[in-house]
Amino acid sequence: MIGILDRYIGRTVAAATLLALGAVAALDTVVGLMGELARVDAAYPPAAALRHVLLGLPGEAVALMPLALLLGTLMGLGALAARSELVVMRAAGISVPRIGASVMVAALPLAAAAAVLGEWVVPQTERLARATRAHAESLGIMYSESGFWARAGGHFVHVQRILPGGRLVGVTVYETDEEGLRRVRTARLATLEEGAWVLHDVRTTDFGEGTVGARDAARVQAPALLDPETARVLATPPEELSVRGLLRYRAYLRANGLDARRYEAALWAKLLSPLTNLLIVALAVPFVFGPLRSSSAGARLAAGIFLGIAVHLGARLSEQAGHAFGWPPVLGAALPAAVLALAVGVAFRAVR
Repeated sequence: MIGILDRYIGRTVAAATLLALGAVAALDTVVGLMGELARVDAAYPPAAALRHVLLGLPGEAVALMPLALLLGTLMGLGALAARSELVVMRAAGISVPRIGASVMVAALPLAAAAAVLGEWVVPQTERLARATRAHAESLGIMYSESGFWARAGGHFVHVQRILPGGRLVGVTVYETDEEGLRRVRTARLATLEEGAWVLHDVRTTDFGEGTVGARDAARVQAPALLDPETARVLATPPEELSVRGLLRYRAYLRANGLDARRYEAALWAKLLSPLTNLLIVALAVPFVFGPLRSSSAGARLAAGIFLGIAVHLGARLSEQAGHAFGWPPVLGAALPAAVLALAVGVAFRAVR
């Protein structure tokens, strides 16, 4: 009987969660499309705006999954409560924590799917979305699997990754003249200093008539690489990087004496996101048996949105407090999960 009950509750909650995710994502897509259409002009046609929005859908699905899980749990269990099925379950001796466990089993694949999307799909689609906008707006940018290509005067520039704060990682500059390729510069990093690009850890290879010469330098004043505004548009926020990318850039920044706290905070937040999603689901269960037991679907929906906003604001507040007070990044990321776990314990004790 328990197996049948698990499947029944799981199907109900999973269907409600997917319905909530679809509804919220559709609303978010419409709002995003309206914003993109406001940018439409001769250089940025409606088709490019639509493509940009569609490429952002995987990222929106991951970002909206906590709210969808919360709403799906409230609406799914609320539907069972409206049909008095939860009353029958309780009368049969099934406890609230046992029902909560059935809901968690249903939520686990959805939380795992969000984690997989965030790790392997979202970083690629978000980077492609930014490149699509930059290319459509005639910023002279082309996207490839290995990074970005740009043309600046007589130079062709390849950049593996663009980070916030005017930092280009893995830069190669191909300088040409009328006779063809004249010089190739490869640099570990390029930074924007007083409006000019500076290459770091540079190897320059010169091509002459039948000769090739190479030399190394710690710093080289670079020709125009990218317009600073273009670099800002294409920069990858830490929140959009995969766990592998965050680990790589955290190690890179630490090795070069740069501040890696923002990347470490994003890393811990991403690692803890499946746990946070499950805790949000667990927190929603007691509400259906407590204050929302006899409420309408509209009241449950409003309560879910309010609770979701509170959780989101709490996470943002913890992150900002961590930056302001210099907390270890793991503390700022783990504090919301710890508060949620405490709230779950208190809520379940209240409905026993």
